Formats: sequence, C-alpha cells, structure tokens
Amino acid sequence: MRRILVRAPELTLKGRNQRDFLKRLKRNVAHVLRCRGVRCQVSSARGRLYVDATDPDSESSACEQLVVTPGIDSLIPGDFLKPPRYLRDGALIREAVETPMIELATRESSGGRSFAIKVNRLDKRFPMKSESIGAWLGDVVRRATDWQTVDLDRPSRTLRIDILPDGMFLSDRLLRGIGGLPVGSSDGVLSLLSGGIDSPVASALMAKRGCVVDLMHMSVQHPAQLDVEAYSVCRLAAQLSKVTQRSRLVIVPYGHLELAIQRQTTRWDLLLFRRFLMRLAEQLAQRLSSKALVTGDSLGQVASQTLDNLITSSRASRTEILRPLIGFNKQEIIALARVFGTYEVSIEPHKDCCALFEQEPATRSRPGRLRDLERELFGSPEALIERTLADGRCLVYDAGRLVDEVPMELVLEAVRS
Repeated sequence: MRRILVRAPELTLKGRNQRDFLKRLKRNVAHVLRCRGVRCQVSSARGRLYVDATDPDSESSACEQLVVTPGIDSLIPGDFLKPPRYLRDGALIREAVETPMIELATRESSGGRSFAIKVNRLDKRFPMKSESIGAWLGDVVRRATDWQTVDLDRPSRTLRIDILPDGMFLSDRLLRGIGGLPVGSSDGVLSLLSGGIDSPVASALMAKRGCVVDLMHMSVQHPAQLDVEAYSVCRLAAQLSKVTQRSRLVIVPYGHLELAIQRQTTRWDLLLFRRFLMRLAEQLAQRLSSKALVTGDSLGQVASQTLDNLITSSRASRTEILRPLIGFNKQEIIALARVFGTYEVSIEPHKDCCALFEQEPATRSRPGRLRDLERELFGSPEALIERTLADGRCLVYDAGRLVDEVPMELVLEAVRS
C-alpha cells in the first residue's frame, strides 16, 4: 500500500489546541489536492495525517503541491505496512519487513555508492530497538542486493523505516515542506503586491504563519483593460496562491493618483505614493476584514526603505503594518522566492508604478513635511481613495488557479463589523 506520511511537528506543540490545528491542516490538504485535480484520500490517526494516492502520478502531483502547503514540515512517500502484517501476538515476522525492504533497495542500482538505514521507532511496543533494526535490515540489504557499502554519516542513499503505532513506512525519500502553521489558523491580512521579488515572499511568509492573505496591487494600466491570463502580477498571484490557498487580488488603477499629483516631479513623489498606498490599503482592508497590512520592505534595501522613510510611510495608516522581510538581505529573499515558486515570474520585465518616480528620491523624511505636501496636492484624500477603489478589479485565486471574479461594488459594500 502506497501512502504519504505528512509530518507537522510544530503543531504538536500546541497543547489543548493541537486537535484544532490538525483539523485545519487536514481540511487544507484535502482542499488543495481537490483544487489541483489530484485524486487522493486524506485521513488522520493518532495526531498524524496520511495521504493515499490512487496511482504514481497522483502521488507525484500530491507531493509537488504539499511541499508548499503551510503547516507541513516534511513528507514521507513510501510503502505502508499495517501491524498485523509484521506482528503476530507481539512477535516480529521478519520476512514481512525484509521482503519490501529488499524491493525498495533494488529499485535503484548502487553503482558502487553507499547507503544507510535510518530508523525512526515511535512505537515503543515494537520488539526491537532502533540500533538493532538498523543493523538487521542493513545486513539484509547487503546480502540481497548490490548495495554493499554502509556509510552512516554521508550515504549516497538513505533507506528509511518509520515505525508508528498505526503501521510502518518503508521509504527512500523525505521531502522537505515549508513548515509553519496551516492557513486559516490565524486572522486575515492584506498584502501590498508589486511585480517584484520581495512582496510575494512577504505574502507567502504570512501564509506560513497561518494568515489568510489577500492581495492589493496598483497597476499603471487600467484594471478593466488587463489581460489577466498574461499580466505578470496576475500570474504571480496564481503561483502565490499555491501557498496562500484562497486569496483575493484587488487591482486598483494608478491613474487617479497620477492626475492628483499632476506630475509635479519632486524628491518626495515616491513617498507620497507609498503613503497614499497605505491609506488606500487601510480602507480596502476594512472591506476585506483584514486586521493588518503586509509589505515586502527590507530595511535599507532601497531609498524608500530607510528607517526615516519607513516611519513616514507607516504614519499614513492607523492599521498595523507587518514587515516579515525587514531584516533579510536580497539573496535570502531570492532563496525564499525560489522555494515558494515565485522567483521566475517576479524577474520578468514589468512596468511598476515606483519606476515612474524620481530616480533619486529623498532618503530622509519627516511625516509633517509630507502631510503639508498632501494637503497641497490632494486636499482631503478620501474622495481620491474611493474613486481609485471603485475602478478596481477583484480576482479570486485558489491553489494556483483563477476561480472567480467578484464585482468591485460587492467588495466595497462589505465593511468589517
């Protein structure tokens, strides 16, 4: 019987809430696999999740999706043996374990390389200790296959045996997931999504901590004119939703703000833009029941992300602003973008609103000075915000696919109670 063992060790630390977290993870796993068209059965027992695939292709597709599903630390796809097959009246039936272990080892020729047996004996009722199991099965493999060299420190291939109260897994693969908490175990946030590398990573990191993540993007082109299948930010949102699962992407136009600024190019334009984005996002967050805003800021990475300028931007909103990348350097962010699968889309050419502004923006600012400029340009920004939101477009992505488009008037009618 082929089965995938889903491991989520962080959830075991949740005490009395552990069952709720596991239920959430089980529901999420079933949901993303169903959305991806993967035919698998998801079950749970003794605080663990199992995924039973109907065929090798389903197993491969399930593993591909689950390694980026928040809450999953690792996956072990393998041959699963139930206890009656290898235990009788508490005594070990050695042949019942030796035969599938030999079959596993012979699926690949050694080519002169080394191997090791890794034993994880969680069922202490099993009538052998871990060291004895490893020595026994290592000897079996050496006698029955061309795998002759044992290297416990740096083996070329590791054969695993996980002995659980529910049964035994025999596998030669352990796939690392992204870990964290299942999406939906925390509250909703609204992430400001650009077409670059950083903001998608920040969004994925919040999903990894259990948040329901919605997205807001300001487009140079009017949202109604966008080809959502081709537009890079939409494809980025689709890829990102493999991690965030169900996310709403609200695309708003830049045109109303551009008319208000009237292209009076100054060193403060970029900060005026960022402060307007914060106000806009705050109003949208209220409609989407989001409790905090998320940005991809990394301290000192660019001029708008100096400490002074981050403070100036933050003062435009009363909503909490989360910056999960604040202490990361660019290479660390790129490494995460590759893990989450967003990097290739993020590096495609894209006309970002920030590129329209002064190339040498001020690196130091004061909120008071920006407020004076805003009064001169906008008067009261509330009407400008509402016009911008009214011309927006709300797309819904789920597990990698565009699944719906919600009329913007319905989004704007919803106000958090």
